[in-house]
Amino acid sequence: MADITSVDKVTEKLAKADIESGEEDIEDEEDDEDVVPQAQIVEESTKIDPKAGAKIWYGHEESMKKAAELLEKFGLPVGLLPLQNVIELGYVESTGFLWLKQEKKIEHAFPSIGKQVRYAEEVKSFIEAEKIKKLEGVRSKELFLWVSIVDISVEGDKVHFKSFANISKTFPVEAFAA
Repeated sequence: MADITSVDKVTEKLAKADIESGEEDIEDEEDDEDVVPQAQIVEESTKIDPKAGAKIWYGHEESMKKAAELLEKFGLPVGLLPLQNVIELGYVESTGFLWLKQEKKIEHAFPSIGKQVRYAEEVKSFIEAEKIKKLEGVRSKELFLWVSIVDISVEGDKVHFKSFANISKTFPVEAFAA
């Protein structure tokens, strides 16, 4: 509390000194309103829209058809994204950014491997040859917990899933056939 009072007193003394010396500058006060803090400029300039330059498909049929094409193109099992009522799919070819939006989140069972998976209303990732990276919106049930899946990769006849906690699980690729 003493520090704040000291700062207030110093500020008050400086203001009085400026007034007494006639150096109060009204123009500077007006200019200060237009000044954008440097931190704000840096923060706004580093925000990049990952969807910029995307091709977008609308409706379930069209979106799921394109999703299957992209998964096949990148050597990934088509059954990885068993979404329902998809309303939008977007893909940025230059970065590999991919997103799908569905009407509501769903839960899907993969009976051959005994796993329950939840897909959020929006699933986002970066896709490349045999990999899905920085995945958001997909969770798998492990015991009594729902664990976020962040990376998926395919090696031969195996699909590897990795969580935030660096926990990995591997399953046969056939478990994700469409």
